[in-house]
Amino acid sequence: MKLKLVNMGSERRIILERLLQLMLYEGGMEPGANGLIDWGESLDSYFVESMNIPLFFTTEDKFVGFALIKLT
Repeated sequence: MKLKLVNMGSERRIILERLLQLMLYEGGMEPGANGLIDWGESLDSYFVESMNIPLFFTTEDKFVGFALIKLT
């Protein structure tokens, strides 16, 4: 089984948003009144700033994880 790193691209942003919400919930954070968990940061910077890189981990064309990288 090969693990691949794939740049997300803005067309896959909704997948990241959903996976992040699941991860935060599983980590014990509670949703707010709007049903979403506020993690204190916006995902916008990961899709507009070149020093921030959103990546998916995939295997056999299935999403198995993600990473949000900030280069300084």
